[in-house]
Amino acid sequence: MLQPLLPLRCLLTHSLTHSLTHSLTHSLTHSLTHSLTHSLLLTHSLTHSLTHLLSASQEILSQYDAYYTAEYNRLFRAKLGLLGPHSSDDELIRELFQSLKLSRADYTDTFQALTEHLRTGGNEEELVSKIVSRCATNSEIIEALKRKHKIFRLGTHSLTHSLTYSLTHSLTYYMN
Repeated sequence: MLQPLLPLRCLLTHSLTHSLTHSLTHSLTHSLTHSLTHSLLLTHSLTHSLTHLLSASQEILSQYDAYYTAEYNRLFRAKLGLLGPHSSDDELIRELFQSLKLSRADYTDTFQALTEHLRTGGNEEELVSKIVSRCATNSEIIEALKRKHKIFRLGTHSLTHSLTYSLTHSLTYYMN
């Protein structure tokens, strides 16, 4: 009696399996397609936003050097008591630092002396004499390096210590 129902059962099982497979495949395909489309739209939107941001950042960075130089010169003109911008400001500032370096003048003392000179209106010979009197000799620089080396050595790795020691002794030899 079950024999005649067997083909019907097979047909129903096959039909049900086919329907479920088709339905699941269609549903998954639709869901994946929708998700991928949404992801692509989000990626496109993010790419567009980042491209715009990068472009704006590059424009800002391209202007930074000119802005920094202008601001640096403005601050130094104020520090040196210069009344306004001049075409030779860059050269003046560069030569000042070169002179301070070569003479081994103390930067802080030099700028304090310049400020005092501007405020009191003293003569230039006194200003130069004050700055020169604070210039370090070779032996003073060597002693300062040795003190810094001692302090530095306490908190550094042995390789850094040996490199610093070699540098200090090379400078000592060179400067004597």
